[in-house]
Amino acid sequence: MKNTILIISLFTLLVGLTACTGTNEFDVNQGINVYTRDTESGTREAFFKGIDFEDAAEDDALLVADKTVVSGNGDMINKVSADEYGLGYISLSSLEGSNLVGLSFEGVEATEINVLNETYGLKRPFNYMKRVTNDYSSTEVEAIVEALLEKVKEKIETK
Repeated sequence: MKNTILIISLFTLLVGLTACTGTNEFDVNQGINVYTRDTESGTREAFFKGIDFEDAAEDDALLVADKTVVSGNGDMINKVSADEYGLGYISLSSLEGSNLVGLSFEGVEATEINVLNETYGLKRPFNYMKRVTNDYSSTEVEAIVEALLEKVKEKIETK
């Protein structure tokens, strides 16, 4: 078996601020409830790097004392959705259908198109790897991999 792999950076994931869409009138005197991911989270690392606060990616002590640490994007969505005064961050792929609002960053709306056209600054590269041609267990497996990669390329090119 060949040890060569191809690494291609094709897509970018958004790490965006999110807020509950609450239907009640917002009380400006109410404190904001901060939600964050654990220090092992790649989403957390990308978010804090994106806002030029890299030290906070690995140190909870640098954040507000009464923050809530959540276990993943799903947990973040559940907690912030249930909290009218909640503020957190998730990946763009988790935003759709979440009942949360992606907030603008540096005046740019949090959308997939803005990530792909490099105007939205809170993002991280997403890489995929595949075996080199003819290094698969069967031609059927190789055909499936190539078909998947073509679909990914088509999606990116239509954005």
